[in-house]
Amino acid sequence: MAKADAILARGSYTQTVINDMPPKFGDALIYMMKENKQSVEGLAECVLMDTKMLQRMRNDDTYPKNIESVIAVCIGMHLLPELSEQLISRSGFSL
Repeated sequence: MAKADAILARGSYTQTVINDMPPKFGDALIYMMKENKQSVEGLAECVLMDTKMLQRMRNDDTYPKNIESVIAVCIGMHLLPELSEQLISRSGFSL
């Protein structure tokens, strides 16, 4: 029964995060970083990305992103697949 409860809790958490995630990529990235208690410096170091690039991804909607960088950020935050898919879609890309 504990396993079923854990699965239900994960599903509920995931749905709540998806519903609360802002529609714009930069805002969604900021939201997910806060949700995962990630700093710009910590995440940039984790994904081997310059902090300026990560800041631009967060703050400049016109900054050109590439799918590799977006996926690296998802991996660096250890996002669940459903949350990664949502963040990727907000970047204008899809898998």
